[in-house]
Formats: sequence, structure tokens, C-alpha cells
Amino acid sequence: MKKLKNLKPKPKNQAACKIEMKQRQVIKALLYISSTILAFLGILFIIASVFAPQRILTGFVFFALAGLTLFFGTRKPKSLRLESPVLRLAEAYNGKLTVSTVAEELQIPIDDAKDLLTNLARKGICYIDFEEVEKVGREVFFFPEFAVKKEREK
Repeated sequence: MKKLKNLKPKPKNQAACKIEMKQRQVIKALLYISSTILAFLGILFIIASVFAPQRILTGFVFFALAGLTLFFGTRKPKSLRLESPVLRLAEAYNGKLTVSTVAEELQIPIDDAKDLLTNLARKGICYIDFEEVEKVGREVFFFPEFAVKKEREK
């Protein structure tokens, strides 16, 4: 029998959350500053290409680096982009999801679906319903918030 990991969310105090948020803000600011500097150097080299045409390539390279810095620096990880669709799925399936359901509906690999649901469980948004596991024979992740909504509607 496979051992299940402890899926309880790790408690964070407010000070740790504030420090983490400050770190994200600093990193984001540094990315914007570096992309601005790269764009400025691109403009500078393109202007300088009037006197030395070989500098125009360097100017375009700086512009490309500025764009790449902004694009990859501000992109959200795949797991964060997929959390919202998983929550909509949980609502549609009355708060009970399996790994295969998420993988099929979102058209993602099984491993990614498993990681996504496990991360949501670690955050405390859902948990593994062991009673349902015994009935079905596979992990069923239960989202209590959406199950309560369905009961209220009845």
C-alpha cells in the first residue's frame, strides 16, 4: 500500500507572508528596471547606428533582451494558471475530483494533474476523502466549499 504524504498546509505567520510578499515585489521591480535599462541601451545603440551601422544589430539585441526579460519575468507558473479551471471543475463535479478527471477535462498530463491537486491540498483548499478512496479505489480530492454550495441550493 502506498504511503500518503501529509497534505496539511504549513502554517505561516503574518511576518513570513509579509517578507515573502516584499521579496516578490523587489524581484518584480528589479525585472522592470533591468528591462527598462536594456530598452534604453537598445535605443541608444540604434541612434548610434547612424554613425556606425554595425551597432544596429546590437540595438535590436538589447530590445529583444528587454522583451524577453519582461515576458519571462512576469509569467505565472503553470500550476497557478491552472488553479482557477480546477476550481471551476470542482464546482461542476459537486466538490469531488479525481486526478484522471482533472487530466481529461483540462487536457494535461496525469502527473501535472496530480501535482496540481496535491498543491491545492497543501494549501488547504481541498483534501483527500479517504471514505471515497475506499469506495472508488483511487484518490478523490474533496473541495468542501463547493459541496456546501450544492447542499445550500437544495
